[in-house]
Amino acid sequence: MFNAGNINLMLLGCLILLTVSCRKPAPEKEKPLPPPNVQATSPVIKPRDIPRDNIASWEFAIYLTNSPAGDPLTVVHETLSFAGIKHAVTEAEADGSASAYFAVLNTNIQQNYAPPTIESLKYSGVGLTEEDATALQQSTQAIVITFVAPQAEVMTAAKASCAALAQLTEKVGGFLWDEETRQVFSLQEWKTRRIDDWVEKTPDIRKHITIHSYREDDSYVRAVTLGMGKFGLPDVSIDKFASSHNNNVGTLINAFCQVWVEGEGPIKEGPFDFDSSKIFNKSLKEYVLDQSYSNATGIAKTDVRFNAVHEGDAPNRLVSLTTSRYEGPDDFAKFNSMIRDLIGNEDQVLMLKHNQAITDASLRAKQQIPLLRSVLEKGYEVNEKIHLKFPFPRDDERGSEYMWVEVTSWDSAGKIKGILLNEPHFIKSLKEGQEVSLNESDMFDFTHYKSDGSQTGDETSKLIQQSSE
Repeated sequence: MFNAGNINLMLLGCLILLTVSCRKPAPEKEKPLPPPNVQATSPVIKPRDIPRDNIASWEFAIYLTNSPAGDPLTVVHETLSFAGIKHAVTEAEADGSASAYFAVLNTNIQQNYAPPTIESLKYSGVGLTEEDATALQQSTQAIVITFVAPQAEVMTAAKASCAALAQLTEKVGGFLWDEETRQVFSLQEWKTRRIDDWVEKTPDIRKHITIHSYREDDSYVRAVTLGMGKFGLPDVSIDKFASSHNNNVGTLINAFCQVWVEGEGPIKEGPFDFDSSKIFNKSLKEYVLDQSYSNATGIAKTDVRFNAVHEGDAPNRLVSLTTSRYEGPDDFAKFNSMIRDLIGNEDQVLMLKHNQAITDASLRAKQQIPLLRSVLEKGYEVNEKIHLKFPFPRDDERGSEYMWVEVTSWDSAGKIKGILLNEPHFIKSLKEGQEVSLNESDMFDFTHYKSDGSQTGDETSKLIQQSSE
């Protein structure tokens, strides 16, 4: 997430020139989504085995909380038949030539279709209470339903399957599982997100996919969708970016997926100019606009590439959004340019007198260097990151420009690598988003964002803000 209030300091004799670089936070924080302990998959028809070019396939399930009085599959067939979805009696009939479903009753889920653990439910549970989580662990049976549909019928079939699953759950009781997004829902949350909010021809894609954001190598972050296969489309990834970009990556991915779900056509490799003005869904369009500044173009010049799936990705085709069409010293700076094009940016410059209080605060920050270095030595925890403020010599040799860096590595010799989080005003060789190498002895201040949501440091910025008032 971009840190609103990251500050550039340009020391000019006794004056400090500040540039405040602002970013709008996303309204909903994207949680890292670790894969559940078991990726439940139908033992009869596996979505990964069905061709995905012109066919959508997805798997839902209901973890039963009560022993059924009769045959649950009879209730399934009655409910889905009323919804107009064909029952595929054999695997061959679920070939995707028409919308169809295949259902099985799994009576041994603890062995081969186990629900998420209580710990995993912190990430994958939607609308579940503590009592619900406990009841889910005690479930012994699940109705597992695989849906298939040709691309031309996918919206109708997907909407019908969501409604039918809610109706079915009302009859048999239990919790709803989406195998594609690896989430388990209470009935009320399923109705709210998957049914009530689907008021337009195509849904707000954010309610039907998730974005799994995680550090691949303890330094940089990768984000990948789960759930696009339900719409017969590849999942989407952006690889290797700083965690400070996480929310804006979410904005780009959600918007890109929305445009494709709305009928942009088959995803092809090569240049693609994403244009947010082409989004039809009202709520998603408002979401993108809310993240944008007045200088945003609303266009991201992506280069779409099919890619190999990583461990933990969905069993689906995968495309990556790359930045090869942008100029910059490295891929990180190019990525930042793409984000700037899409949602814009806002900078504010302030002039302040230098004072002893700021110098003393910086000295206190330096005393925390051993503690901060130890965080990188053991590796970041989930949602943890460290930003350091450093001086960068100006091109005109009139002092230094002080800017924030997100730390990606820090060795025992005091060598630091990270991503520049501000756009330099007096240094032509540097670009916001660029990877930089620095020495810990030059650190001016720090902000430690901890995994529990708290933060420490950034004392100099507080003093600077007070001096500007």
